[in-house]
Amino acid sequence: MMIVAIAVAFISFQKVVHQNEPKTLYGDAIDLPKNNAIDSNLLIGSVIFGIGWGIAGICSAPSLTLICLGYYQAIYFIIAMFAGLLIHRQ
Repeated sequence: MMIVAIAVAFISFQKVVHQNEPKTLYGDAIDLPKNNAIDSNLLIGSVIFGIGWGIAGICSAPSLTLICLGYYQAIYFIIAMFAGLLIHRQ
């Protein structure tokens, strides 16, 4: 399933990247990031994200599902996830 999702996304992104003014199927503009630089902030953030994901073993969206299934331990992950969002915004 993941390979099919990646293939669909890859084909769609290739089409969008090669358009002058990319738009969605509904005609809304698509704003692609202009910054392609790999800097220290990106590397440090990626390492922190990877370590957290590896330790917790939880992806962000399924963490909310885990709460509904009664895995209260996911609360710690969700708190850390939102703390990371707040730190990023500052």
